[in-house]
Amino acid sequence: MNHTVEKSWLEELKKRVEFQEKSRLKMIEIRENFRFHFEKTTSFMKKVKLLSAATVPQLIEELSKLNLSKFVEEMASGIIETKLKLSDIPKVTELCLAVSAKYPNFSEQMAGEFKKVLPVKKSDKITNVAKLRVDIIFLAELCLCGVFNEREGLQVLGAVLSYLIQTDKVEFVNYGLLATVSRAVGYQVANIVPIPMGDDAETISVKEDELPTSSALSNDQKKTIRELFKSYYESLYSKTEKVCSARNKAMKRVKRQERSRGDAADEEKTKFNELQAELDTLRKMVNLSKAVELGCAVGIEMKPLKEEASDDEEDEAANLEMGRRLAEGAIKLWNDEETKAFYEDLIDLRQMVPKDLYKDSEQRTLSKAKMAERIEDIDVENINEAGAVDAKRTSMPRMDSEKETTPEDTHLQMLLKEAVDSSEERGVNKWQKFVLDLDHLVSKYSTDKAAEYFVSNLNNKGCRKRLVKLMIDPPPTRIDVVPFYARLIATLENVMPDLTTEIVTHLLEKFRGFLQQKQSSAAVAIKVESKMVCVMMIAELMKFGVVSRAEGLSCLRQLVYDLRGHSVEMTATFMESGGLYLYRHTESHAKMKRLLEVVKAKRDRMKDQRQAMLIDNAYFTCLPPEDSKEERLRLKLDEEDTPMKRFIRHIVLDINESNVDIFLKCIRRLDWSDPEISDYAIRYLSSTWLLPIENLQHVASAIAGLCNLPHLQWIGMAVIDSTIETIRISLENPGIFNQWAHSAAVYLAELYSFELCDEDLILKILYQLISYPEPENSWKDLHRIRMVCAVLEIVREFFSKGQARLKMRFFLSYFHRYYYTKKDAWDQEALEQLSNPERTENGAMPDVQTCM
Repeated sequence: MNHTVEKSWLEELKKRVEFQEKSRLKMIEIRENFRFHFEKTTSFMKKVKLLSAATVPQLIEELSKLNLSKFVEEMASGIIETKLKLSDIPKVTELCLAVSAKYPNFSEQMAGEFKKVLPVKKSDKITNVAKLRVDIIFLAELCLCGVFNEREGLQVLGAVLSYLIQTDKVEFVNYGLLATVSRAVGYQVANIVPIPMGDDAETISVKEDELPTSSALSNDQKKTIRELFKSYYESLYSKTEKVCSARNKAMKRVKRQERSRGDAADEEKTKFNELQAELDTLRKMVNLSKAVELGCAVGIEMKPLKEEASDDEEDEAANLEMGRRLAEGAIKLWNDEETKAFYEDLIDLRQMVPKDLYKDSEQRTLSKAKMAERIEDIDVENINEAGAVDAKRTSMPRMDSEKETTPEDTHLQMLLKEAVDSSEERGVNKWQKFVLDLDHLVSKYSTDKAAEYFVSNLNNKGCRKRLVKLMIDPPPTRIDVVPFYARLIATLENVMPDLTTEIVTHLLEKFRGFLQQKQSSAAVAIKVESKMVCVMMIAELMKFGVVSRAEGLSCLRQLVYDLRGHSVEMTATFMESGGLYLYRHTESHAKMKRLLEVVKAKRDRMKDQRQAMLIDNAYFTCLPPEDSKEERLRLKLDEEDTPMKRFIRHIVLDINESNVDIFLKCIRRLDWSDPEISDYAIRYLSSTWLLPIENLQHVASAIAGLCNLPHLQWIGMAVIDSTIETIRISLENPGIFNQWAHSAAVYLAELYSFELCDEDLILKILYQLISYPEPENSWKDLHRIRMVCAVLEIVREFFSKGQARLKMRFFLSYFHRYYYTKKDAWDQEALEQLSNPERTENGAMPDVQTCM
């Protein structure tokens, strides 16, 4: 059938139909391609969610053929949500590298997904430990391979490791997870070289510089992560040590009760079983595979634990032996009957004072002071390693405020001023009288009278409060009254238990505060004398039974643990006051014996001679050496030797820090009006070469005590004249009396330190030592230089200001000239001998500093 149509219409129709057919066919093809691409994309995403090492190569191949720019977030989520195995991580990392190379925003999406699934906040909870372990190692692997930029992945890794370690230092439930992470990627992220596990592991020796290193993390970043792992392991090991130590103590108590009673108390058994169960749990971490794995993984050699409690039968045997010796009278708890009466014979104020005067204060309203009660709980096993003497930190320097005090600020005047300002007019005079009496306590009788006076006239709340303040802060310059203060407190305990409780509590708090202070200006500003008085008061109260022996041992243990700085003076003071009491008491003997062994070991490492001398004196106060009469050279006894002469030799030559006060009393009681006795005593008081040089200061102290009495002041002048004569004789006869002269010079310096001679005499002797004519070729004799240095070491602090400082500067100029004259002569002679070796057997000479 033919149609007649317009030519233009036909042409337009052909064009439209042709275009429409082409478009339809093209859309059909596009739909087919889209359907195919969609099916491929869907299949790819399904494979991502079922990711494994086997499917990674195929996924990487398909990735290059697909456009997944709109599915980047879904890919990141699928990879993170997949439950991977540790063996899958390398292959999955390759896939992530391929995706990140094609789609730059992939790393950002991965970081965001890791933040969603990893615990980084305290409120986050761990639900699947196995997946968390894989995720952390996977995250570290991606950081090391460069999938993330410098900060994206590292921030997440650091946050999750910090969370796992910082939130798990009590229960330690994450130790296995952290061990696996450290062994897998510890070297790459923290430079941790794991230790081989087991003896059957195949090992190889390799140098540190031969190990491959990763540059993904800086050295500081690696150090931070390494410290995190090590801090976690140290916390785990520290807790195990504490539980093991507590278990050991509980075992000791159970064993002791079983030996003494036949069976232990149910309470002790229950506590021991609980500690044993906790220790067994920690053993699974520490001694079995897991914590050994943790220690090996973080590169730390495991220290052995003291898992078995050491039996204390030796301690009990030592205590029993001490008890036997005390019972037999071989030794005594107290040095003499007078001392025993002072500490044991306390008056009962309730029988001396009407009850109406103390009925209000007799009732206890405060709980007893918290202190250690059982000596067996004091651990003296592990104090020798810690707190070792450090050469960088020796004795604390004393501030100017420690060296000088003004009368306006004395302790006594402050107390009197406080009494006048704060008390009512009625009791002012009584309180002032009481305080003045305290400042003059010299005997047991006067102390008991002071206690009776306080109960009778000042037993009110205000005065008791002021007395507490006075007792916890005694005058630092009056250390001699501390034993009487302690007796006063012990006497008042029966009628004022709250007062004693407050005093003991404040003293122990003050003591612990001294120990907690750091090396700062505030700590240094506190006088060492104040600290010494505090520990002496605790020791004295311990001897009266107000402070328990267990607490006394605990205080001494804390001092010995960190034996440096002011702790040295505090330790020496405590040992001199209460060390002998603790050593000779049957309950504390074994513990005190071990503490003394630690003190002796730490003393050997001390570099400060003054501190070493303090510890030596305190040590020998507790453990007196054998009779020195057979160990020292004595003058030959003549036919006219009498008991009085032997007594004089004893009280002079055997004097030391512990008995100086007793011997001073004996010296005072000599018949100084008898020329024979006085001459003999002066002779030995001036024979300084017969005494150890460290005891010369005690002899000087005794002479200063004698000179305080007007009728004995001539003794000081006689001893000084004899000492100067000894120095003069040695200068006139060089090389013969050098030892005598050296001890005499030290002795003269000690006498000056006790104000028995003036600075002009000291300077005159110093000038005499360097200016007195010497024989020819005396360049080898350096004895005078050593004498000058010995004197200057003692007196230098007294020439630090004013005219004395100027005079000392002038002398030091001459002394330097004298020294360099000797040195030049020595060096010249040494050069001559070097040029002519036949003049000497060795062919060379040491320098002058070496010989000095």
